[in-house]
Amino acid sequence: MSGSVKVCRICLMESELDADMVSIFTEREALDEVVANMIIDCFSVLVSEQDGYSPWMCAPCLTRLEDCYLLRSQYVESCRKYCQMGFSHGTDRKRHEMAAHTGEKPHKCRICKGAFVRHQQLVAHMVSGHGRTREAPFRCEFCKQDFRQSAELERHEHQDHGIQDVGTIVANGVEMQYAVAYV
Repeated sequence: MSGSVKVCRICLMESELDADMVSIFTEREALDEVVANMIIDCFSVLVSEQDGYSPWMCAPCLTRLEDCYLLRSQYVESCRKYCQMGFSHGTDRKRHEMAAHTGEKPHKCRICKGAFVRHQQLVAHMVSGHGRTREAPFRCEFCKQDFRQSAELERHEHQDHGIQDVGTIVANGVEMQYAVAYV
């Protein structure tokens, strides 16, 4: 017995027995995670030793938290590298990381220097910036055939024109488009 009363941060149960309570700032070896981080992941609340709340959690609440954490880890992608924000789909997490943290923009305009995180942004750019139609925003520069998706255009260029790669290079300070074809 420790002599002092400990209060569970979650259910407010009181106990004088050390065995009944766990500090939320200790690591759960089975999950390789600190309890406070599990609370943050599951409930999106900030937890710190200076927040004025009890640093203790009772065994029943800890069991429920571990169940929540394990279930969430199966279904929710988290931006663990940068900000701990949670997402229901891995693609949403990837898009968030590109837009908010890495600056990566994989969808590039072949006409100008425009680059975008989402394909829909590229389509909108082709329509508003280059006068293309929403129904067929991508055009083959070799035969002027229009395509609905950039992947369809790339497949067409590869199959019908023998193009392996299309891109932009800078030579003598001048930016130029290029296409590499196989013979």
